[in-house]
Amino acid sequence: MLQQGLSGKGGVTLPADVNGQALAILGRGGHRSGRFYGVTTVRENSTKALSANTLYLVPLLIPQRQAYNAIGVYPTVAVGVNARMGIYSDTGGYSGSLLLDAGAMALTASAQNNVSFTRTIEAGAYFAAIVTDAACTLTAPGASLHAYLHGLINLNSTAPLLSVSHTYGALPVSFSSPTITESSTSILIGVKAA
Repeated sequence: MLQQGLSGKGGVTLPADVNGQALAILGRGGHRSGRFYGVTTVRENSTKALSANTLYLVPLLIPQRQAYNAIGVYPTVAVGVNARMGIYSDTGGYSGSLLLDAGAMALTASAQNNVSFTRTIEAGAYFAAIVTDAACTLTAPGASLHAYLHGLINLNSTAPLLSVSHTYGALPVSFSSPTITESSTSILIGVKAA
């Protein structure tokens, strides 16, 4: 494990998260104000159907300490659907404790849907989360760099997705043993830089 301030390949100093872990993949500086950031997509977007009363979690990489003011999704199908979104800590590839429950909103199809909040987030790896009270379909990356955080069962998988059964409502402070489903698509949840 690289420590903060340790030079990487070519003498480049790699940033580190609050635990001193090197964030080589994030060594590009902060996020641009007013733009959304989420899971890193490596091919065209697709869609993913979500089930009601299931908490879904996707990696969220924050390159440096920065303020954010919204979390959002882009549903392609959502009729009478309420959603709640938030952010969880990362515990080595699995979600940890709840850092932010951003609140609830009614989803609108074919539109950007955001829940506003104000929070400064330290550099590091996190999980963005969503739970809905009815089935819906969200924009999804066709493939992503999820494997960077939680690995793959085999190299035919492209987008592991963490989920856990949770009745719609306030996000749980913590939970045990999420299911990792590997498929061709995940979901796209992003945070907006302030």
